[in-house]
Amino acid sequence: MLVSDFDFELPEHLIAQEPAARRDRSRLLVLDRTRHTFADSVFERLPDYLQRGDVLVVNNTRVFPARLIGRRERVLPSGKTILGGRVEVFLVSRQSPLVWEALVRPGKSLLPGARVEFARGKLTAEVIEWRAMGRRLVRFESDGDFDQLVDRIGRTPLPPYIKRDEEDRLDAERYQTVYARERGAVAGPTAGLHFTRGLLDQLSARGVEIV
Repeated sequence: MLVSDFDFELPEHLIAQEPAARRDRSRLLVLDRTRHTFADSVFERLPDYLQRGDVLVVNNTRVFPARLIGRRERVLPSGKTILGGRVEVFLVSRQSPLVWEALVRPGKSLLPGARVEFARGKLTAEVIEWRAMGRRLVRFESDGDFDQLVDRIGRTPLPPYIKRDEEDRLDAERYQTVYARERGAVAGPTAGLHFTRGLLDQLSARGVEIV
């Protein structure tokens, strides 16, 4: 079996660029395995398809703003450092307190030793190693607590099929589940984005266990 077996054409005009006005008004596809049928529904009707004794397992990881936008540092022959082009560093996996595996754009021009400045120098980064699959090992220097600074200057890591240059003020809220607790995800557990507090209360009242 090849991964390409699962490729299919999805017209761009069918890819929503904004979430539904209400989380639980997103569309829901229901598969009835006993009847071998499919049906269109909406997420707020999820309690209709679950029964007392069912267990709903949720991922309570909280997404943090893992996209860092900075400028490349360039050293002139005179020794003076100036800022060059725009650079995006997408944090993927923490290797040590200030060392991360990351996706970097533009990647090919940022060789080991390249340095990037963020937030007027409050945070800097150096590419220290190239890795497979386009990833880079990046070491940071932070003026203060690294995580707090990233939370302040980072951008919400939206999926690549959301085509927006600028972050919407609601992205940080809507790309987060209502039960998010533990910081650390660089991508939202998207199936959970459609739950509301009211919907969770309905499921509990129905006898569905939520863990």
